[in-house]
Amino acid sequence: MRGLFKRKGSKQWQGRFRIPEELWERRDELRNLGVHEIRQSQEFALSLGTEKQDLAEATYRAKLTAWDARMATWRSMLEGSPVALTHRNTVKANRAKMQEQKDPLKKLGDAFGVDLTGGN
Repeated sequence: MRGLFKRKGSKQWQGRFRIPEELWERRDELRNLGVHEIRQSQEFALSLGTEKQDLAEATYRAKLTAWDARMATWRSMLEGSPVALTHRNTVKANRAKMQEQKDPLKKLGDAFGVDLTGGN
């Protein structure tokens, strides 16, 4: 079965899992929505906890079904939900708002050769 393998020196079967490209590109958004299971790499392997190939295949099929359901949940989270108001998003929004307020002062200060933005 494709996706099953044994690591060198190990008797345990492993299953290969991959986060689809469209979700991987939006992983920061998913984290902001509360998804914390996203790993450091797009593709990873999990032990299936058995040395028997037939049991490993059955376990892998079950885990793949659960994985596909999780990916569908992540897609639906991205499609219909607003951006969560996390600390990071709050800081980002406040920084953008402050920048908007400073821009008119910067233009005015530049016109008169003075710094009206507080030196930032």
